[in-house]
Amino acid sequence: MTQYATTSAYLEAVRATHHIRIKALCAYVGFSPRTYQRIVRGEASPTVDEFCRWLAFLHVIPSERLHEVMMGELFPITTAQNELLTQLRAPGAVAAPDAMRARIAAYAKQTEQSDFSLLDQLLDLRLSADPTRQQALAKAVITALQTRDHWSNFEIQCFLVVEPHLNWSVVSHCMDRYMCFPDAPNKVTWAPSDYFLAWAVPLQAGYVQAAARTHICENVCQALAWDQAIRRMKWDPDYDHQATSALCQRLITVFEAPEVTPTAIEAVFQPTLAAMAALTATQPLQLMDQFEALRQALLAAGDYHHDHRPRHRATPLPLPYTPAAGIGARFDQLRRAQGVSIKSLCRLAGFSRDVYRHFQDGSGSLRLAQLCRALDCIHVAFDELVTTRDLPFWSTLVASLAQALPVYAQKGELPPDFAAKSKALHEQAVAVDNPLFLTGWLVVMMSSEETLGHYDAAGPYARQLLTLLAGYEEWDTRDYYTLADAGDHADLASAQLTMRRLVNAVKKPQSMLGQTPMAIWPAYWTGLLTVGYRSMDAGAVRAVTRVIRQIGAPVRYGANTILWGIMQHYAAYIEQVLTQGRAAAAPQWTALCAQIQQITPDEGNWAMRLLDANRNTWTALLRP
Repeated sequence: MTQYATTSAYLEAVRATHHIRIKALCAYVGFSPRTYQRIVRGEASPTVDEFCRWLAFLHVIPSERLHEVMMGELFPITTAQNELLTQLRAPGAVAAPDAMRARIAAYAKQTEQSDFSLLDQLLDLRLSADPTRQQALAKAVITALQTRDHWSNFEIQCFLVVEPHLNWSVVSHCMDRYMCFPDAPNKVTWAPSDYFLAWAVPLQAGYVQAAARTHICENVCQALAWDQAIRRMKWDPDYDHQATSALCQRLITVFEAPEVTPTAIEAVFQPTLAAMAALTATQPLQLMDQFEALRQALLAAGDYHHDHRPRHRATPLPLPYTPAAGIGARFDQLRRAQGVSIKSLCRLAGFSRDVYRHFQDGSGSLRLAQLCRALDCIHVAFDELVTTRDLPFWSTLVASLAQALPVYAQKGELPPDFAAKSKALHEQAVAVDNPLFLTGWLVVMMSSEETLGHYDAAGPYARQLLTLLAGYEEWDTRDYYTLADAGDHADLASAQLTMRRLVNAVKKPQSMLGQTPMAIWPAYWTGLLTVGYRSMDAGAVRAVTRVIRQIGAPVRYGANTILWGIMQHYAAYIEQVLTQGRAAAAPQWTALCAQIQQITPDEGNWAMRLLDANRNTWTALLRP
């Protein structure tokens, strides 16, 4: 994807590619055109409130690509910490330890922050070959981390470095205390904040390995259940995560049995690994490596036994801030949770205590550069503090409608306030002269018709969306989400144009397609297949299946490559139906279903539902 030196350069590129007039943007945000140009050139910084309106107008959410650009420009301390921790977490010998030590010392002198003392201890731990000294250093680091009421990227990465040298009681306490939180007062739900999902794979692996070292079945079950708990927090479209949860559930059944044998463990892993290997052929798959590492960890521990003792779980810490509070109040709650004094914060961020107090109580606003320096001091990312609820228009209209529609879809009706809100949405989109606001309205209207089962009535809204997308020189991540929603309503000509753009995007490492989750990919291609079915043109369907089969598994686009292997096998099945008929292709469909069910056997298997739905759209084009 294109590399942007500054956040303003990235946002200006989004504006230009979506044909949004500077005058319209400035009128909505509150800039003068002159001020806007100064901000784009890096000569001025917007206020936090202005920045939120800027993001809202461009439909850029505080995550994904924005996070990457902002970290590179505005978070030098956090960026340095992440680079150092990446080196410390890497397997094998530490590269250039003297240079790393010098860099840590330089940052420690500059910031006077204890975090860099922890990094120095972690480096000592990695360089030491003495198990006793390693355990002492790990204990010192984890003791310091446990004084904080909120763990962000920094703390989690430090924990991952020391975890192999901690005993089970400390590991399990930290996983319960810091990776989970209660969802309501007096009600403990063992599920972490969404923010920790990015670290779910290494956290789960370390947790299970720590449990296996105890040789106690109940500990292993507790560690395996953690993954399932975090997935229950909300619907998770990540197929790799669903596969992991399914495997963990099968393993829990094994470790709950009176006797645990290597044969029973192997009986869980081998069929799943075989099914995955059949779906991915020779393509390397990260998930298979993770499963193999888990298998080896469980088998290497040797004999297991039950201790039949009740588990006393630590109470998860609550969210470190009140979601309904203003940005300033939430920041102060995060600051206190991290144990950073106002004096230290103001010194490093470069503003007075009076300025900070006005920001905290909502009577004043910081500049974006000031807020990011402050966030950098407590190593909290911008998108951990500021979310879509802080963006006008989207949080008040689009998000509320989008969240309400699925709830009412089960009743086959629309929310009572839908007409009034959708009208207000359209009026504001027209008033501010913004095609992206119009996109929000069109998506809501299309979804509302689909909610009522009016597929044909949703078509005109979807085709307007596709017309808007066709006019953009480049697609941003939100454009790809829109395509996934509307693609199956396209006519054949626009679908073929869309397919060419997707193929070109796959070939370009700099494409924003790489910022979309792999879980979204099947929606693009099943949508194109649906258009092909509707055209009654076998050649159009084959054109789509041929592309699916020819594109290599896009490893660089995320961990969900197994989902692409499923899509390729499904495409091969469609081709066989077209050439030999359904009866001849039936064994291939049966085998594919069996492989998917082996990997994700639960009834909520959305990959299976997706293929079933697409298969059911066949028309008389397909031979009986």
